[in-house]
Amino acid sequence: MYRFIPKSRHDLTQCGKLQALQVRSKAGPPIVFQTASALTPDIKDLHTYGNVFSTGWVTVHDTDTDGFAVFNANALAKARSATPFKRPENGQFRPGTGFREFYFDETGDTLHAQRNALDSAWLFDVDVDYSDPAHKPVRLMAQGRDPSATIDSGLQGTPGFRNDGDNEITGFHVSDGDPSTHGILGARRPRPFEDGWRVFYTGQHGDNVTWEIVRAAGCDDDENENEGHHGDHR
Repeated sequence: MYRFIPKSRHDLTQCGKLQALQVRSKAGPPIVFQTASALTPDIKDLHTYGNVFSTGWVTVHDTDTDGFAVFNANALAKARSATPFKRPENGQFRPGTGFREFYFDETGDTLHAQRNALDSAWLFDVDVDYSDPAHKPVRLMAQGRDPSATIDSGLQGTPGFRNDGDNEITGFHVSDGDPSTHGILGARRPRPFEDGWRVFYTGQHGDNVTWEIVRAAGCDDDENENEGHHGDHR
């Protein structure tokens, strides 16, 4: 997980520092990449619900001292003891936190088969303790396969073929279209389906269609406020 700190926020051509996230283990040392085994006790701790860790950022490249030559960010992150994550994607700042609370997910592939619903979208309440069996995340949707993904599914098991035959739900985007600094994602609390706020997502690994979720017909502002159905706007 990287972040970029520009030397000048008004002129990105001046470059700056590239940093990588470092998570410290419960024993103290940083959790780092292991060549012998990816599933170390520290990695298990990192993926155990409810654990809390100290974090920091390590600089992997600084153009003031390292210049502008091409470099391998992944190799430098390993060398500087940054913490590895499995394909982190879909990073978002939580609205209303002043860009101080950030969420991302790891995109492992085994969940497709485990939930028996191809790719699904889930809703998590960040104020809920999901270690309590009484609380469970809500499945918002479970996709089928579009024509391209259906063709892919017939090729599973073919040597060298790595696609999953699914339509990966990704790129959830909730915005009112404000192009100013006030419209940066996470700057304001979104109001889906109200005041010009619209909700989109993309089904990748197939036809790559971008879908819009719209309010269900007959819903008003006081009832079923967040209920919607799939639109076919691209």
